[in-house]
Amino acid sequence: APSIFSMPQRTLVRAARAVLSAALVSAGETKAPGRVLLVRHGETNFNADGRLQGRLESELTSKGHLQAMALGKWLSNVGDSVDRVFVSPRLRTRQTLADIASQCPGLPSAVARPGLREIELTMWEGQKRADLRDSSGQLDMQRWSQWKQSPSAFVFVEDGHSPLGDLKCRAEEEWEALAVATAPSTTSLVIAHGAYNRVFVLTALGLPVDDFGFKDDAKHFDFENCAMVELSIEPGAALASAWRRRYPTLSAWMSREEEIERRQDAIERDTELA
Repeated sequence: APSIFSMPQRTLVRAARAVLSAALVSAGETKAPGRVLLVRHGETNFNADGRLQGRLESELTSKGHLQAMALGKWLSNVGDSVDRVFVSPRLRTRQTLADIASQCPGLPSAVARPGLREIELTMWEGQKRADLRDSSGQLDMQRWSQWKQSPSAFVFVEDGHSPLGDLKCRAEEEWEALAVATAPSTTSLVIAHGAYNRVFVLTALGLPVDDFGFKDDAKHFDFENCAMVELSIEPGAALASAWRRRYPTLSAWMSREEEIERRQDAIERDTELA
């Protein structure tokens, strides 16, 4: 039999989940769900200027630092214990975490995970949305429309990169690993990015990712700077059972089944209006 060190990551994740589920059943225990607190970084100089970031480094503005410190103070005041912290390796997410930690003493040391980095819009990064140019310097708004209309099929011809295809794979891998790492009755804090977090929540709930949520209510899974959502994971489950907005506003829990129904209703309404 192969050793665990020779197994692919996903094989290890699924094996760990099966062992955990069997152990809980054998012990006859009822454990509280695991929780994931998912945060977007604070406002950056690129955000303030309306520029696409992706792989490029940017840094928090004064407003962004204040947003992150306010979130840290809130987290400290509500008394939610955090058992582990994961962060995208980008400067903007690490700065956000540092500001949160400055107001919330006792957070565990963070683990940087490259898979948490933002969607990569390679040819457009650093540009303003209203004035996108292709590699030859020509206006590229028609291609931006194509990206919005069919994100799963969109590929940059210059480098062959599929922005959503790459992000979808990374989100699946990170969710599988995080679902196992977040043991019952424990909490994981994750600091990442706006587009990434949207796809991560869709992936966690088992909802379609191929339209990037554009065919649904486009604002439903949006992340403002330093917004936080909470995902609930039942012991041994492969998907989150429910989610809610946690900061700066608190929403009601929405179950996976409710989200599937809500999405279908939204698409049907749009079809009727078309």
